[in-house]
Amino acid sequence: MAIQSFVDSKTQVLNTTISRINREIDLLREYRTRMVADEVTGKLDARAAALPQDELAFASQPGALATDAPGDDSDDFDGDDEAECANALQA
Repeated sequence: MAIQSFVDSKTQVLNTTISRINREIDLLREYRTRMVADEVTGKLDARAAALPQDELAFASQPGALATDAPGDDSDDFDGDDEAECANALQA
């Protein structure tokens, strides 16, 4: 039981990260489907839907989530969690 508890505690960060990434992928697929449907039906002109420059800069940052707004760090991992995650991968 002690081994299982240890492994569970070490993989919790990884499982949370995987869940967030999978959710983000699902949201991006949903967004892409909606954009294509709107373009095909004429509800959207893709040329007019380009992001403003400040949003483009934010979206290109590593780790930026599509659901985050600039300055919203409420659900981001801090350095300790990322270091712990990296250590868990190396162990």
